Amino acid sequence: MPVAKILHQIENRFLSCVGPVRDDNKRELLCLSVNPTESSSSFSECLDQLRARGAEGGDLVVAGGLSGLEGEVHRVFCGAAFQKCVSYKVRDVLKKVRPKDKAEISREL
Repeated sequence: MPVAKILHQIENRFLSCVGPVRDDNKRELLCLSVNPTESSSSFSECLDQLRARGAEGGDLVVAGGLSGLEGEVHRVFCGAAFQKCVSYKVRDVLKKVRPKDKAEISREL
């Protein structure tokens, strides 16, 4: 978790970043915000800013597993498909696996 030193006080902060993968597989950073908590509303602000700057959406949005994030993506970019990031899917699967089987299943995933 990122930590920020603000006016001699150390606090946990979350970074929200939004950036596309272009056709040439290069990435761009279009929005970065520092927030006191990790939430779909902080990402929503980035998406709203992109929309206000003229972004028309994309074909696919890949993001983390924050509750409500998929709805925010569809609210701002209604035509975009939403896919949960693979690492979050793996974590979700491993939560349901018996402890004695986790090592073997995680190797297979």
